[in-house]
Amino acid sequence: MRIGNIDVIDLRSRYPSNYAPRELSLINSLSIHHSVNRNMPVYSSTSEEIRELDLIHAYHKGKFRGIAYPLVVFPSGNQYLTGDWDSIRYVVGGQGNVYTLSVLLHGTFIDEDPGQIQLESTQELLDNVRMELMKPQIPLYGHKDFVRLYPN
Repeated sequence: MRIGNIDVIDLRSRYPSNYAPRELSLINSLSIHHSVNRNMPVYSSTSEEIRELDLIHAYHKGKFRGIAYPLVVFPSGNQYLTGDWDSIRYVVGGQGNVYTLSVLLHGTFIDEDPGQIQLESTQELLDNVRMELMKPQIPLYGHKDFVRLYPN
């Protein structure tokens, strides 16, 4: 699947969900998250990464309506499309969910930062998402910023 000028691994059919629909024109921000899962090595295989996505999907299916993050980047730099952009995903809480498209960086970054490969791959993905949405200046926020932007 192409997003802008890059190919991403399309797993949407693997992770069905029943989130409410939205118009893509409503997206006015990008949000970034970390999975708080164990950090995987840069050399992890695609099948190991998909197993991790399966775990996230199972957890989110129990709490929400399926995997919440439509875009995921692993330490290897692999980029995955796990859900449709035209659905309101439960990622930031409240009304913020209507207006944001979220990107998940796999790993926990409480004690260490993401690696260079993951950061570069994430930037490449964000640039191409902006291109695909035709919104080159769309802002990027962290999860915690949405409490301030969209108080409940």
